[in-house]
Formats: sequence, C-alpha cells, structure tokens
Amino acid sequence: MDGLLRRRGPASAALVATTMILSLAACSPAETDATPSPTTSSTATADAAPVGSCDDGFMLVDLGATDDDAPPLDTSSCDLVSIVGSTGTVVLDEVGTLVVEGSDVTVSVQDVDTVQLAGDRNTVHHAGEAPAIDDQGQANTVTAAAEPAAE
Repeated sequence: MDGLLRRRGPASAALVATTMILSLAACSPAETDATPSPTTSSTATADAAPVGSCDDGFMLVDLGATDDDAPPLDTSSCDLVSIVGSTGTVVLDEVGTLVVEGSDVTVSVQDVDTVQLAGDRNTVHHAGEAPAIDDQGQANTVTAAAEPAAE
C-alpha cells in the first residue's frame, strides 16, 4: 500500500486515509451509555377467566376454588368448559367441548360434543349422543350415564 500511495501523491493518501476513517466510524456506535434505562412494556395483562360462570362462551371450573358439593353449573351458553384441579365432582348441563386438566375428577354432563382429557383417572358420565374423545392421560373413562345428568 505504501508503494501505491507514493505513486499517487499526497492527495491520494489523504483520500484513502479519510475513506478508512469514515468506514471505521460508520461501524462504531456514536454514543455509548453504560447505564441501561428501563423501557415501558406494551403488553397488557389479561384478566383472569371468571370461575364458574360462562363468559364469551368459556367457563373455567377451578376445583381448588369450589366446594365438593357445588350445585350443577349452567353451561348451556358455553362452547368450552375447562375443569382444572384434582379430586372433585362437577355437574354440567350442555357443553360443546369439555376439557379436564387434572386427575381423579368425576364429571356428569347432560350433553357434550367433545371430551378432552389431559389427566389421569378421570370419569365423565354423559347423557345423549356419545362425544368425540381425545384422551391424553391414563385410566380415564367416558361412559353413557344410566340417567341424565343435571337439567
């Protein structure tokens, strides 16, 4: 490079030096701030789902928040009912999709289209047509009830 600069003269050397300085400056941050500043979050916190009441077609039944002797729940306007927790009994009327996420839960349901089981040793008794079943657990049973569930 030294031979190149001698043949071209001082103007070329200045041009090459300026180009190199500008190239390196473009790769470096203009300002460094060692102290990070907090930023505001744009994520909103979701409201907790109402427990035991149907809201926008969804009902959450939390077995940790209900009594074992809870009255039958009106699910006639619910497309989806999700039961979470273990060791309890739930009585429902009509449900589009019933999801049981727990173990040792007994559910009596008047009418249900789909049952999804994500726990073990759950029992679902249904009246009406047999539902579609997605069983991801062990020792679960879905059977036709001898008598209709709650009305």
